[in-house]
Amino acid sequence: MKTKKQMALAVILVLLLSLTLLGACGQRGRDLSGKVIVTFQFNGGTLAASTNFTGSIKHAYDPGSYVIDVSSYQNYSFYRSNYVFEGWFKDEGCTDEWDFQKDRVTHDLTLYAKWVPDIRYTYGVYMAVEGQEPVLLGSYRVEQGDKFDDRSNYCDKVRDYQRTFLGGYYSDETLNQPWDDNFVHPGGEQSTEVKVYVDSTEGLWRFVTNYDELRSAMSSTDGVWLMNDIDCGGNELYYSSFNKALEGNNFKIKNFTVPIANPLPTYTLRYSIFGTLGAKASIRNVTFENVRFVLEDSRESDELRIAGLAQSVQNGAAIQNVHVYGTFVNNLGKSKIETDNQSIREQFARLSFDDYDESKVTVQDFSAEITPVQD
Repeated sequence: MKTKKQMALAVILVLLLSLTLLGACGQRGRDLSGKVIVTFQFNGGTLAASTNFTGSIKHAYDPGSYVIDVSSYQNYSFYRSNYVFEGWFKDEGCTDEWDFQKDRVTHDLTLYAKWVPDIRYTYGVYMAVEGQEPVLLGSYRVEQGDKFDDRSNYCDKVRDYQRTFLGGYYSDETLNQPWDDNFVHPGGEQSTEVKVYVDSTEGLWRFVTNYDELRSAMSSTDGVWLMNDIDCGGNELYYSSFNKALEGNNFKIKNFTVPIANPLPTYTLRYSIFGTLGAKASIRNVTFENVRFVLEDSRESDELRIAGLAQSVQNGAAIQNVHVYGTFVNNLGKSKIETDNQSIREQFARLSFDDYDESKVTVQDFSAEITPVQD
């Protein structure tokens, strides 16, 4: 067995000899007596480095020597476009492979490169948007019989297009045929890509399924997308400033308490689910149910500001198909604020305490009904 140092020296010597042979092509008088010649027939391949060799290359060896695999030369590459190299063979039919670790050269011979078509079986993940050409998000190589598995989460790349993956895979770009989890790649005699399509929605969203996810999502920069009813379990829910989208998908956010929104140093008592709805705020298709307000304060207060949804709404905001249902407990007392339950109910029925420009704020199908109860 040759050492690595011996192999490296052999490679250098063979390379030098090969270049000498190539440079002397057609010259006479070169003494190769006692040597055996090994011809490497490339069969369409190319041995490439600073110089590209095609066709074939010849090396001279002492009888009984090991042969150096030219495809393994350092800093060289051996390739054929759209084919995979599978070794050197003693016959043109490439059935008898040369073993570089065991076989020794005893006479002149030709070694033939075996190539097989580089057949690629792949799954391609595409973003499908109605009216647009599908966009390739990524693909990966598989074997015949493999099932689809979005192992690299190419579906999340829809965010690069300001969209959010909705969780579905389909076999057609119209998104009518859900992906069959039992499907396996058919393979075949040529490269085959199986296309898988994902559904997405415009915008960047956080999908919400419970109260903790809701709190996290409301504080993020992404929009909030309800996947089901959200039961807050009696916990508090209030946002002083909201300036993004909330898509309720006709689900409910229910069973929560709205704390007093009373930023110092003012002494005005404020009650609403939101403080300010910004110009980019969009609240759609959601019902706030079993909302509980407790009107109380231990300090002297000179004003009560109540609205079902917000204290103020900026131009550009949109409220569509939004409903608020709940109760309030009036523990303020006549000595605090001269008001009665009926006037409080009327204030709660308003979308916003402050007036807003109806020509610049979209309001469609909003209602609020907050009734008094005993604590």
